Amino acid sequence: MPDKVIPPEASQRLFGLIQHAELHVFGRCGHWTQIEHTERFNSLVSDFLLRDTYTDLGAEGRSDPPAPPEN
Repeated sequence: MPDKVIPPEASQRLFGLIQHAELHVFGRCGHWTQIEHTERFNSLVSDFLLRDTYTDLGAEGRSDPPAPPEN
């Protein structure tokens, strides 16, 4: 069931605009990912917050600035 509050296209657009962002798409999930997939969600958030983004940029993040939005 797709998220009816925030469509995937909006998430993909934000992902393209926010440097060092990560986008994880969960199948069989509505809007409440943190409730519907608690264990996986918490693991991803913990890993992200504990990561040294300056050290791990090459491995996990994007070091290039995002492209400007298209009109």
